[in-house]
Amino acid sequence: MPLGSMVGAQWYNLTGARESTGGWDVELLFATAIDQVNDPNGRSAVGARATQAKNLGLRVLVRVDHAPGQALPPTGDDAARTEYVLFLQAICQDAVYRDNVFGYIIGNEPNLRAENQRLNWAAGQRLTPEWYARICVGFGADPGDTGNAYSSIKTFQPNAWVLVGGVAPWSGDSGSDDADRWQRDEPWLNYFHAVCRRISSVGASIGRWPDAFAIHAYGRTGLPGSDGFSREEPHREVPFGTQGAQGGFRVYRDWLAIIDATGFDRALPIFVTETNTLTVAPSSQSYPGGWYLEALQELRAAGPRFYALCWFVDNDPSGGWVNERLTNAQGNCVLANEDFNAAIAADRPVTG
Repeated sequence: MPLGSMVGAQWYNLTGARESTGGWDVELLFATAIDQVNDPNGRSAVGARATQAKNLGLRVLVRVDHAPGQALPPTGDDAARTEYVLFLQAICQDAVYRDNVFGYIIGNEPNLRAENQRLNWAAGQRLTPEWYARICVGFGADPGDTGNAYSSIKTFQPNAWVLVGGVAPWSGDSGSDDADRWQRDEPWLNYFHAVCRRISSVGASIGRWPDAFAIHAYGRTGLPGSDGFSREEPHREVPFGTQGAQGGFRVYRDWLAIIDATGFDRALPIFVTETNTLTVAPSSQSYPGGWYLEALQELRAAGPRFYALCWFVDNDPSGGWVNERLTNAQGNCVLANEDFNAAIAADRPVTG
């Protein structure tokens, strides 16, 4: 089906400052621990922005996190898991969400300490791959148990897409057991491999396959004057570690290799829901003019299964991410904003 433009952003500027060619708006919604009426990432505000985005011709992905500082219910906390999936059921029965949201991203960067602040890291607690797969598709539960994100969404909003949440690249915070080690033995790739194996096992046994994956791919461009500071970085092999992993935008290839090796349909859609050049330095310093346009070309060349390339961030309603935002851009993000607008004007529709 036609899906319009690949161009998108976390918190797309919906004020009318940008035209729309059917691209993507990624919103963040907290299920708990906030004021759902007044918080900018609460149910009322996100629903209003989703409606506005849809009216502008954008397609809306809502990333649903459990709470600020805890992207998913803590490992083993069944009460929190139940609270999370009941929230998903509630919004999927809400006409505002049902009529305006294209899909839901299940949490964010479950391997990252910053996204799991309620865990006791000093005592060895982690958000395990098994627990992520339990929340997402019901891994390890009875096949009739619907206390998972996939079943909760599909029961009440069957046409909505369910996206596996992005794993943080280049982080050693969490890994996997030896049995799940990937051929490029890095903790973040091992973790993703373990997640994919478990989600795929549920799909193979009871047909509960996610509709797509969200992945994160950032440019490693360095600073002006360094060897890596080039708009061509998305087309380059940037090494990371000693195991052959990708250290720049082409990390998307590592994610894709794992997805394709673990039993998923090789046409399964992929959404790059976070990209910028915040690796060595903030994008306001490290963004080379033209980089986003080259990243789009890189994904187009990689094939039609790539549906979106979403800059992180455009216009954070909480006022954060000052050195990454496109709206009211600082430093080199002025160039990023110019490229983003050029991409909106020039991007070709994709089909899938």
